[in-house]
Amino acid sequence: FESVDDDGYDAALVGMDRICCEFRLLKACYTTNAAALLPILYYACAYSDIDEIYVQVDRAGGLDTGCLRTLISGKFKLERALRNLVVSLSDEFRKISCSTCKTGAYVTSLDRSNVNASHLVSYRGGIMALQVLKEECRPCFEEFAEKIDAKRVKIWEKIPSYFGFPGWDDLQENEGHS
Repeated sequence: FESVDDDGYDAALVGMDRICCEFRLLKACYTTNAAALLPILYYACAYSDIDEIYVQVDRAGGLDTGCLRTLISGKFKLERALRNLVVSLSDEFRKISCSTCKTGAYVTSLDRSNVNASHLVSYRGGIMALQVLKEECRPCFEEFAEKIDAKRVKIWEKIPSYFGFPGWDDLQENEGHS
């Protein structure tokens, strides 16, 4: 999780800008049934909005209907999980914040452009906690950020299932037996 999360979305993939190659890689891995690589490629492609997905699919020379269906279905499952993370923040905030933090701190102050993204990097605990708490109370800020990051890790662990695959560990184990 950390290696993918730390690179962010702008990192190169196989020596090219990610957006230029991930749909072609998804197509190649789907065609060759490279199951261990498919969940991470679906996740990478799910970053795009629906219109951009269709543009990138055209640039890749098309995708198998099943592959495209899995991508779009998985994207919506991922987005639902991310929306649930955001919705849960007010409860988490109430559980950890001291009376000092509650003054002037609102979950509704989250940057809406970030909470509409389909990538976990947009939901980093420190960034979201800073938007709510402004780092005025360090202990509450750190605890809130940790709770958010714990939820992000849980979503990361489920990403393969959003695209119809077993967990990351099972995928690696199956790849080792191939």
